[in-house]
Amino acid sequence: MFTLLAPAALVALASVKTVRAVYPNLYVGCSNYYPDNTVFIDEMITSNEECAAACYSAEEGPYMYSYYQNGADVRKRQVQSTCRCSNEAVPASFYVESTDTAGTCQDYNWAVYITATTYNFDGCYTAIGTQEGAPEGVYPAPDQPSPEDCLQVCASYQVAAFQPGTPMSETAYTCTCGPTSAFTYTGQNTCGTGDYFVYDHKATGGISSDFAKRQVKEALIRARNGKKRALCPNGLTACKVSQYQSDSFECIDTTSELDSCGGCIHGEFNNANAPLGKDCAALPGLARGGVTCNAGQCQAFACKKGWTLTTEDICVEA
Repeated sequence: MFTLLAPAALVALASVKTVRAVYPNLYVGCSNYYPDNTVFIDEMITSNEECAAACYSAEEGPYMYSYYQNGADVRKRQVQSTCRCSNEAVPASFYVESTDTAGTCQDYNWAVYITATTYNFDGCYTAIGTQEGAPEGVYPAPDQPSPEDCLQVCASYQVAAFQPGTPMSETAYTCTCGPTSAFTYTGQNTCGTGDYFVYDHKATGGISSDFAKRQVKEALIRARNGKKRALCPNGLTACKVSQYQSDSFECIDTTSELDSCGGCIHGEFNNANAPLGKDCAALPGLARGGVTCNAGQCQAFACKKGWTLTTEDICVEA
């Protein structure tokens, strides 16, 4: 037989610790979405761990969750990654599959981390050995609204496992707690909806969830107003990757970039008033490869048949 413990009792068993920069961060999934109330970290961040550490030690923090987006290397341009912080978890319905069993997220998806915890990530599995009846000592907890809530509920157990999406709600998380001996993991898998995310720690070593419940109204207002700007090396401009990805950017030299000449073709990151650039190759009458971008201006030097090159370095119909 197994014993059911009330969630409130489990939380009470967790020891409360608020020491900063002592606990490691923790991967809890990949998402194609981040909450609306995130705060943008205006620093050069290059990894999930750096993003989580920045969110935990932020002046307005600590924040419970970090959201890190690794910019893809497009046409060998220098691409800036993005780090955001929030006390809000992503709904389970926005989870997407990782690229490997270690939880690596696809470029332009968001790696979601809890910024400080006593837990370790053990992997994702298709089964954990409790589906056909819970072994002794296992606690099938009620569905939870976030990964952190599941970890808190399981604080007095060695193992916590959650699944994004439940039979009752696609936005919630199933949650199972128990001793290490009660679980049999099979089918190690990439991490996504329907998989079991498995974690272990020393029982009763949980961190209070209160540390990340602070309201950060002023920081959120600054983020919404776009006062925090992207950082690029000198001479480069932070340009949106596409009109559909307003929260990703790449660092571009708009004085010479052929398809963002004189400005960002899809708009400058966090600067809606910046003028748009031009795609020089889209100008009419050009011979193939017959244009360049010089000092932020498109300059044609070869026109296709039936077109004439003018002294203004543009092609006009003959």
